[in-house]
Amino acid sequence: MSDPITQSMMQGAAGASGDAAQWVDEVFDIQTYKGTGTTNKRTSSVDNTKGGMLMWAVRASNIGGANRYLYDTVGGRARSLYPDSTSSGDVRTNNEDIQSFDENGFTLERNNINYTGYESVIWNWRKAPGFFDCFEYTGTGADNNIVNHKLKALPGLIIVKRTDAAGDWVTAIVWQGGTEYGIGSNSTQFAWNNHNIPQTVTAFSNIATANTVNVSHLQWNGGFEVNAPDTNASGATYMCYMWAKGDSDAAVYGTGEDTTIIKCGTYSGNGGEQLIDLSWEPQFVMYRRINGGQDDWQIYDAQRGVVTNAGDQRITVNSSGLESSQTDFIDFEPSGWRIKTGNGEVNQSGQQYFYMAIRRSDGKVGKPPEAGTDVFAMVASNVSSTIPTFVSGFPVDFALNRNITSSANWYTNARLTGQSTIFTDSDSSSSNYASLGHFDSNLGWAATSDPTNFKSWMWKRHAGFDVVTYTGNGNSGRVHNHSLGVVPEMIWIKNRSQNVSWAVGAAGMNGGTNDWNYYMQLNNESSKITDSKFFNTTPTSTYFKTSQDNDVNQNTRQYIAMLFASVAGISKCGYYTGNGTVGHAITVGFQPRFLIIKSTTQTAGWYVLDTLRGWGAGNDEFLALNNNNAQGGSNDFGAPTSTGFLLNLTGNSVNGNGEKYIYYAHA
Repeated sequence: MSDPITQSMMQGAAGASGDAAQWVDEVFDIQTYKGTGTTNKRTSSVDNTKGGMLMWAVRASNIGGANRYLYDTVGGRARSLYPDSTSSGDVRTNNEDIQSFDENGFTLERNNINYTGYESVIWNWRKAPGFFDCFEYTGTGADNNIVNHKLKALPGLIIVKRTDAAGDWVTAIVWQGGTEYGIGSNSTQFAWNNHNIPQTVTAFSNIATANTVNVSHLQWNGGFEVNAPDTNASGATYMCYMWAKGDSDAAVYGTGEDTTIIKCGTYSGNGGEQLIDLSWEPQFVMYRRINGGQDDWQIYDAQRGVVTNAGDQRITVNSSGLESSQTDFIDFEPSGWRIKTGNGEVNQSGQQYFYMAIRRSDGKVGKPPEAGTDVFAMVASNVSSTIPTFVSGFPVDFALNRNITSSANWYTNARLTGQSTIFTDSDSSSSNYASLGHFDSNLGWAATSDPTNFKSWMWKRHAGFDVVTYTGNGNSGRVHNHSLGVVPEMIWIKNRSQNVSWAVGAAGMNGGTNDWNYYMQLNNESSKITDSKFFNTTPTSTYFKTSQDNDVNQNTRQYIAMLFASVAGISKCGYYTGNGTVGHAITVGFQPRFLIIKSTTQTAGWYVLDTLRGWGAGNDEFLALNNNNAQGGSNDFGAPTSTGFLLNLTGNSVNGNGEKYIYYAHA
C-alpha cells in the first residue's frame, strides 16, 4: 500500500486537468502559521487532489533564513524545488515536508517547513482553467517542442525549471499588455531565481496559445536557441508553471461565471504614485522590474499585511531572507493596487515592470458562506499574547472588541488599517495599538493577553460585509467603489484623521422613502437627521457616493467605511415599526445570534444583543455601540426565534408604538 503523500499526489495527477471552479477560494489560498513539529493540517476551500502547487517561505525564524520551497502534485512524487536557487531540487522519499494534498487544503509533516522555530507562509495554487496550470515535459532538442497545457486561456506568466540538472527558472512574461512575450533565460538575463539586470527584453509572438506553449522558444540569447538547455535539452525533464493573463478567455469565475480572478500585465513607472487598475481588489501581488536595474521578485499579500497608508510585509522570491517590513510601498483598493512610492524597485520613472495580481475573495467571486459562522464569530479572549487572542475559525477582516463588565471603549480594528484603532462610542481620531494590529492568522486576530471579560465580534468580508478605506478629496458626489456585489443597506463611515462623529446611512432610515437623504451618528443616541450632506445618492452594487463634508470626504483626510448587506440565511439589514406590545415578532429568515437595533425617530442607543453574552433567557445582557457603559441585564429585550426575533420591551428604546427602527441581524 502506498504512503499517504503518494496516494494524494496520484489523485492529484489523476485530476490534473484542474476541473473548472467557480470561486477564487477554490483555487487560491494563503496559509500563515507557526511550525508545530508535528502533523499540521492546514484547512481551506482548495481541493488539491485536483492538482496544484504550494510555495513556502519563512517569515520569521530563530535560526535565520531558508530557501523558498515549491511542491507540486505532478508525477506522483513528493519533490521540492527551490525558486531562489538553480538547484535541480530534492525528491522527498520520506514524507519530510508534505504528508498529503487534501480535498480541503493540505497536511504538513513534522520536519523542515513545519519546524517549531519557523513562522511561515504557504501560497497554494490549484490547477484550474483561466487561472493556473503546471505539468512536466521532456525536452526534444528540436527546433519546435510544442507542449499542450490545460489553462484554456492565454498565459500571462510562464516559468520553466529543469529538474534533472541545475538550471535557471526560465521566465516568459506577457509584454506591453499584448499577446507577445518578453523572454528571459539564464543568469545574465531574466529568471525567477535572481535579480540580474535583464538584457533588452524583446517580444516574440506565438510562444503560447490558450492550449499550447513552445518551450523551444523560451530561451533568448541574441536569437532563438534551438537546443536551449534550460528549456528543451534532448531527454531532459522539466516542470512548467503557468498563470493566466486574465483576458476574457479567463473570465469563468464568480456568480455569473463571467469574471476574471487573475491579471498579469506590465506598467511604466512614473516616479510618484499611481493606481494599477484591475477593476477589483487584489489579495496577492508579485512584481519585478524588467529593465534597467537589479531588482528582485517581490510578493505582498493581504494575509500577511498590506496596510492602508502604513508599512507592508514583503517577501522576496529569489532570496532566502526573512520577511521584511517595508515603508508604505503599496495599498490594496477596490479598483486595484496603488503604488505609493517612486522607489526604483517598483515605480522608477520610465522603467518597465511586470506584475501578477490575484483577486480577493469578495461578493462577486468569493465562495458564498454556508452558515453564519463562516463569516461572523463572537468569542471571549483566550488570554493569549500569541495571535490569535480571539479565535474566529476564519481570517478576520474587521472586529469589535471591548471589556463588557466595566466601563470601556468599543475598539474597532480592520485588516486594511492594521494597528489603527477607532472607537464606535467616540468621535476621536484613530490611535495605534500594536497588540490589536495582528491579522496574519487564518483563525483569528489580536495578541493582547486580555482576560476573558474581553469579547470580540468578528467579520470576514463577503457579499454581506465589506470594508473600504480611502483618502478624502473634498469633491461633492465622490464615488467610492466597493466589493459586495450587491447593494449595501447600511454604511458606517469614520474620519480617522480628525475628531468628528461617525456618519451612518441605511435603507429604512426614513421608512423606505428617500432613506439616503438622512443620516445618523454611531457615537451618539440622536435620531435621524434630515440632511443629504453625507449620502446624497442611493448606493449601487458597485459603489456608494459621499459629499465633500469633513465627516466623510475632507481633502487629504483618511477614512474607513464598513458596508453591510442582507444575505439569505446569513445576515439581514431591515427596518420595522414598533407596536408597543410584548412579543412583537420581526422576521429575518433565520435564527440570529447577533442583533443591533437603533430608533430612527427617537433618541435611543445603538443596542447590541447576542447569544454569546445572554440574549433570550429573560433579562438580557445588552450593550450600546454609542457608549462605553458596562453591559446591563435588567431588561427583557426579547429573544431570538427560528425565523427572527421577538421584542418584549414596550418603550421607545426598541419597540415604541408607531416609532421607527433599523436593525442588523446575523446568524
